[in-house]
Amino acid sequence: MKERCVDACQELLRWYEADGEAFLQRIITGDETWVHFYEPERKRQSMEWRHTSSPKPKKVQVQRSAGKVMLTFFWDYNGPILEHYMPRGSTVTSATYSNLLRENLKPAICQKWRGLLTTGVCLLHDSARPHTATATV
Repeated sequence: MKERCVDACQELLRWYEADGEAFLQRIITGDETWVHFYEPERKRQSMEWRHTSSPKPKKVQVQRSAGKVMLTFFWDYNGPILEHYMPRGSTVTSATYSNLLRENLKPAICQKWRGLLTTGVCLLHDSARPHTATATV
C-alpha cells in the first residue's frame, strides 16, 4: 500500500513538472460528510399576543439536529463545482458513487468549465471503499 502511494505521488509530481499550473487546474477533489439540519421557527410562529407589561416568553433552545443527511461535495482550483445530498436512508456504495460521478458531476463540470473533460480531469478523493472499487475506477 505504501509503495502504491509513493508511486502515485511521484506520478502527480511528474504531471505537475510537465504542465505546471495547468495541471493544478485539472484536479477535482471530492469528499463526503454528515450535515445536521434543523427546522427553524418561522417569524409568524414566534409571534404571540401579550400585554406590553408582561414578561417575554422563554424560548426553548433549538436542538442541534432534527436530522442529518450525507453531503458529497466536489471542488477544484476555482471553487465549488457540485454539492449533492444523498436521499435519506440510502448509503454510499460503489454503484451510487459511480452514478453520482456520471449523472451529476460530469454535467456539472461541463456546465461550469467547458472543455475541461477533453483536456483531462484528475479526480482526487480518499481511499474509501466506494471510491476505490473496480466499478468506480
